[in-house]
Amino acid sequence: MVLSNFNKCEYSIKILSVILLLLEIYVTRHGQTALNAKGIIQGSGINEPLNEIGLQQSKLFWDCYQHIAFDAVFCSELQRTYQTLQIWEQNGYTIESMAAWNEINWGSVEGKDASPEITNMFNYYTQQWRLGNTNLAIPGGETPA
Repeated sequence: MVLSNFNKCEYSIKILSVILLLLEIYVTRHGQTALNAKGIIQGSGINEPLNEIGLQQSKLFWDCYQHIAFDAVFCSELQRTYQTLQIWEQNGYTIESMAAWNEINWGSVEGKDASPEITNMFNYYTQQWRLGNTNLAIPGGETPA
């Protein structure tokens, strides 16, 4: 290789691309809460713990994935996400809680049944977000921006 033709930045980007191809990220949803079981909407404004089924789901997640040596384990600041991963901590992993992983706050619909009217509202806002209108929010809720 002739160094005068060598573009260090381009080479670094190519190496980074190869490294990113080798990166595996696992994302899981938290276990079930009593409100999930009842069809009640919860986002970051409701900090509901796992119910018995959710705790069983957490154990099942551990049973299925414990053979993988994860480099890092992250969760949101909500107790249901930490509880889902708590078994990992009990087995030597450090769980890092991050606000950036918190669910969106659904504002005025949190704590309510997922009625057809609320489902239509949810579908409207999420469709608008997919279209790029990320400054819109359910009343009292957050935007994804």
